[in-house]
Amino acid sequence: MGENRRHYRNFKTVVYIPAQVADAFTKEKLSEEYDFFEEYIGLDKVYLETHRGSVAADKG
Repeated sequence: MGENRRHYRNFKTVVYIPAQVADAFTKEKLSEEYDFFEEYIGLDKVYLETHRGSVAADKG
């Protein structure tokens, strides 16, 4: 499937990942979830929260 083929014309699709969720994801799981959403709806932007309160998403 061509790039941007699933993207919508009249609006942007965005996903927001809170720090608690980001902290629970591994790099592999994050990549798997991104690929799923990109395949079926096409993502225009991803907001990744790196910290909230006492939760800080680890880079690893």
